[in-house]
Amino acid sequence: MSKVKILSTSDISGNFANLIQIMKMANAFSEIGSEAEVYLPGKKKRVSSLVWQLRFGIKNDFPIYLIPNLKVMNKFGIISFALSSALRSRKWDRNDIIITRNERIASSLLRMRKKIVYESHTFYYPTESISQKYRQRVKSLMKKDGVCMVTISHRLKNLWRDYGIDEAKIFVAHDGVDLQEFQRLLKMDKAELKKQLGLPSEKKIICYAGSLTQDRGIEFILDAANHYKDKDYFFVVIGGKASETNHYMERSQNGNIAFIGYIMNSRIPFFLCCADLLVMPYQSSVVTIDGCSPMKIFEYLASGSYILTPKFPSFHEIMEKFEGITYYEPGDGKKFMTEIQNILDNPETARTFNRAEKLIPYSWQNRAKKILEYYTGFFTPKTSS
Repeated sequence: MSKVKILSTSDISGNFANLIQIMKMANAFSEIGSEAEVYLPGKKKRVSSLVWQLRFGIKNDFPIYLIPNLKVMNKFGIISFALSSALRSRKWDRNDIIITRNERIASSLLRMRKKIVYESHTFYYPTESISQKYRQRVKSLMKKDGVCMVTISHRLKNLWRDYGIDEAKIFVAHDGVDLQEFQRLLKMDKAELKKQLGLPSEKKIICYAGSLTQDRGIEFILDAANHYKDKDYFFVVIGGKASETNHYMERSQNGNIAFIGYIMNSRIPFFLCCADLLVMPYQSSVVTIDGCSPMKIFEYLASGSYILTPKFPSFHEIMEKFEGITYYEPGDGKKFMTEIQNILDNPETARTFNRAEKLIPYSWQNRAKKILEYYTGFFTPKTSS
């Protein structure tokens, strides 16, 4: 049985999507018969993943190790965690499969003669200066032996290839989704799901789930809610910190929009499956938009609901395979608003789109299998015939 160790700098107390992705992958590795372990910064201890079963929507029991990381004036935490991880790795088996989304951790572990899967989720950071330093660190990392890269989109792979990283060392594995829970909910009546969630069953639900940062286009949803105040539409926004939800609630002018705030990942499928329309009002200013492959795409697709989305390349490379989707140009608030009514007034878009068969390759379990297969193929010595 292979042992998979996933190392991340994510804060266990945070509510960011990257932490959910890490837990989903550890759960998937456990599901397919590997022994998974997660390593995160924190006060030194070991806990069971089942402590956070509902929070992350996971089923399997795997250990989560919190490794102390020392900060000086709130700096050097990542470097400290990377060094602590390297020291801890001295006791690890040489055949352990190590995956990390942080290039500093990868570099530290390479010095300990470990084999590393570096998982890349972005090519960009908020400023060009930070982006360049990050890319240079990754490029330096990828020149070394003992490391390969997994990217979450073909677009991101191409960005790294064009930056000078050997294409033979890069493998694409898009993010994934738990299909079973969505398939169970798809058998239920939308009106019944709305009642269970306390939503108006007689109204059409337009839902967004995700971050509420300024570049997510929440203003588009507010404008649409105000524009359609006399229609039988009800807007639901899931996610965000209390300060963000309060900010937007103060700006909402009518009673046709609800800001739910952060909810456990296990509850997300209920809201997505009851929706008549799912929206993604992302703006081009999202730092990671060029090359990202949000988990949200796969959860939206699995819900069976109709989707309104901007046509970003990394979105389209997945979504072009599926039906029940309308695209608009990023940043076009007028098009976003008019398409809501066009979709909800069209009887052809009112049905449930069961996309399960096409989504099977994107299950978390299949993603885990692909990464293990790639790892084995990459690190197995090639013999000459």
